[in-house]
Amino acid sequence: MLSGSISFAFPGIAPEAFASHNANLFVSAENPAFTNTFGGPMVIEVVVNDPDISATDQSKGEPDVTVNGKTLRMVQATDGNWYGYFADRAQAQIADSTQTANSGLGLDFGEFCDNNSNLSTIGSFAETAGIAIAADAGMGGVNGLTTIEGSTLCDASTVGSSNAIHVVREPPVVNTDPNVLVGQIGIDEDTWPFVQLYNMFPTGNVVVQYNKGGGVQSTTLTFDQVGSFSSLLSDSSTYSRNSQVFLTLTDAILNIDPTDEDSWTFGTHSSQESTYYQLFDENGATDADGSAGLWV
Repeated sequence: MLSGSISFAFPGIAPEAFASHNANLFVSAENPAFTNTFGGPMVIEVVVNDPDISATDQSKGEPDVTVNGKTLRMVQATDGNWYGYFADRAQAQIADSTQTANSGLGLDFGEFCDNNSNLSTIGSFAETAGIAIAADAGMGGVNGLTTIEGSTLCDASTVGSSNAIHVVREPPVVNTDPNVLVGQIGIDEDTWPFVQLYNMFPTGNVVVQYNKGGGVQSTTLTFDQVGSFSSLLSDSSTYSRNSQVFLTLTDAILNIDPTDEDSWTFGTHSSQESTYYQLFDENGATDADGSAGLWV
């Protein structure tokens, strides 16, 4: 009989490892093994790797990237690539609600802001359904969107310092070369990373498009349940006493953070059957504390 818990770590995927048919556009959920399907609160990373706009010490125009025709703001990193992150608004807020207030642990998406909030420090996100931002350590107070259907506005100039985002843990370092605007678009460095939110619908297509001069590049994803692609395999059908059991768990939806390994812990005792996100990090060190990392 098993007792205690079992933990799995799911690796993120580096941009250069993405199986993309585009020359300059890379989308983390583009994976033929899952027919480009993603779901739940998965955060999708979009990367534009284009030599025409890769210089980090010269002003370059922001690449025109859209999600279902709506603008996805892109930020240039020190490697010259441009990055943007997006997720489904409803699922992101449901996941975030499993956290204690501003825990900075587990499935904390940071601070939710309406798309017409005062976001002057990071630009306009009017075409999104909202945005989840990291905190500026120098900012105080908070007035955030805290309910799933809420309409409270978030003023980016008053976001509290405890609103740490924990679902994009290893974002690229934003470009702060003195010859250009921060990230090339003039963001407040301390609000990075941020996740742009859109309203998505089950079984619906999600078209990510880079409108590059001379030719459009696009990737079509599907927002849906991914259970049909999930499996749990063991290395043997029988075991002797005290044997080690090796399990292989395949489930795309468990890869929430595209920038880092995701750790999931499953309680195996009858009195503790909960599932925890980032209870430990990929090295086994304590991360979320269980109650703050609970995912149901």
